[in-house]
Amino acid sequence: MVKSRVLSNHNKIMRKMICIVLFIILLTYLILSLIPNKSYAVEASRGKVEDLDESKYPGFKEKLLQLQKDHPNWNFTILYTGLDWADVIENETVKSRNVVPSSKTGEWICQEHEGTVEDNWRCASAKTVAYYMDPRNFLTDDANIFQFETLYYEPKTQTLEGVRKVVKGTFMDSDYRIYYTDTEGNEQFLWTTYGEVIMAAAEATGVSPYHLAARIRQEQGTGDLINCKSTSSTGSGNYPGYVGYYNYFNIDASGSDRAARALKRAQQEGWTNPEKSIMGGASFLKDSYIGVGQDTLYLQKFAVYNTNGSLYWHQYMSNIMAPTSESATMYNRLYSAPEQTKNLTINFIIPVYENMPQEASPIPRDTIPEENGIILDGIKIYENEDKKIKIEPDITFEKMQEQLKDRGTISLLDNTGKLLTDTSKLATGYKVRITKDEKSTDYVLIKLGDANGDGLVDARDSLRILRYIAGEVKIENEFKKAIDTNKDGKQDARDSLRILNYIVGVSTIKV
Repeated sequence: MVKSRVLSNHNKIMRKMICIVLFIILLTYLILSLIPNKSYAVEASRGKVEDLDESKYPGFKEKLLQLQKDHPNWNFTILYTGLDWADVIENETVKSRNVVPSSKTGEWICQEHEGTVEDNWRCASAKTVAYYMDPRNFLTDDANIFQFETLYYEPKTQTLEGVRKVVKGTFMDSDYRIYYTDTEGNEQFLWTTYGEVIMAAAEATGVSPYHLAARIRQEQGTGDLINCKSTSSTGSGNYPGYVGYYNYFNIDASGSDRAARALKRAQQEGWTNPEKSIMGGASFLKDSYIGVGQDTLYLQKFAVYNTNGSLYWHQYMSNIMAPTSESATMYNRLYSAPEQTKNLTINFIIPVYENMPQEASPIPRDTIPEENGIILDGIKIYENEDKKIKIEPDITFEKMQEQLKDRGTISLLDNTGKLLTDTSKLATGYKVRITKDEKSTDYVLIKLGDANGDGLVDARDSLRILRYIAGEVKIENEFKKAIDTNKDGKQDARDSLRILNYIVGVSTIKV
């Protein structure tokens, strides 16, 4: 009798807790429905390595403390972005926001957009984005750490000699003149050197001259070493329709005709020789990026913080590998060995995110293991022994037929195995039968967000997840996979909230 009374009281407490949590989530639901679907920066803060909570941000503290021990003059600041890791990866995997060279294959590329974007580039997969965005992969005593170096001018340590090291082996490696073509098509020259112009730009804007030199090298390449001229479309001065205009930093270079867009900007700015282009480009970097908090290579690529309040889209470049390659250029040109950086005073900013995985995100593989599933447009199909098809909430039977037509004829069965003629509803627990050459294979259907198997994704699914967390209902097998809406491998209140966010159009649910 006593035990029964205790259990009864426990159940009452659990019901009250569920009601309270549900009220909070429904209130959030109503508030979010009134907010436009835009990305704004949350309140970020900064702190010391010593104060970093390893239980909340695993894998950072030990590595950073070791770097501090090895380099006593290195200063590390932790940037608490306040952003949820799953939300960040989702927003950074928007098509063309992050790209990899077209030579990449397998896990590197987003399979739903396998075609090229922006010339010879392909959109980066979520796995690629996670690998490059996870700072823990780059907290090493070599070039990798320098993508987190602050990009302000330090007169005591950044010199003309250092700039010459960065530009060595390129068209900028000249000791006395800069050659260029004017707007009339005539050959001209300036009585100065690229190194001197870069130092002058650093002094005028407060931007690191090493950063300016490495960025130009990244954007323009090595060029013509004999005639000391850039050979790129935006730096040669010979592009049709824009003769005599220069955009060494490739500002506004995006879309299908990147060069024309960049040179149109150069024309508007009056960048009619290399010096004007470098001085103007440095001012642009300062005003639009470094001056608003995007003051490292990492933060210029991944717009997870700036004082203007915008997120994700305000990035300098699409190439996801740019921070690592550009930092390698600076490091390898300036320092022949790690010991040379030991006594230098260098400042670094290390971003951290909420709910990061325990282990650092792994590097993508060149092939896609079968157990990882094959991603189509809104559909993920698993061909291993546990055959299943995972779909996004808005996928229809007709769209699934179109996506899987190369695999055979598609039919739909309910959770009892009965063949359905009405295919207007797709629900977790149904089966998809694919028939080809008289051979049929059944796949268990998992509709993300559909926690109760009714084929809908609504507030009832959100509530069911809360009841599961409280131990009131069981959720197993394919239904458990269906409620992991943020792909963090867990089933918790964040999944419940994500469903409500999806309903009001604030968040998406992706395979």
